[in-house]
Amino acid sequence: MFENRDNILKKNIMRRVRFIYFLRRVFSAVSLKLALAAVFLVGIASFVSVRDVIMNMPDPWSVSEFLNFTFDAFIKTETMVQIFALATFVFLCLLARDLLKNLRVLRLA
Repeated sequence: MFENRDNILKKNIMRRVRFIYFLRRVFSAVSLKLALAAVFLVGIASFVSVRDVIMNMPDPWSVSEFLNFTFDAFIKTETMVQIFALATFVFLCLLARDLLKNLRVLRLA
């Protein structure tokens, strides 16, 4: 009687462990951050004409003009675009941190 109940419990626990392992493999932290950054970039593109922004953008090598343009464009956009832009920036920073950490681990191995 106890053996049957133990086997059922063991099967349920192992099913959960396999499910969590599968989810971790499919939705790793890096792929999740990359997907979320892509979603936010698509959100920005739905609100902003990226082609027009690029056409109006000054030369990126003139750093002060480029930074002024970027700051001014960010301030004068809608709140939703600002939220998407900040979220994209945060997820790209987190993604870069994870990639650097993984590169360090690879070097140590």
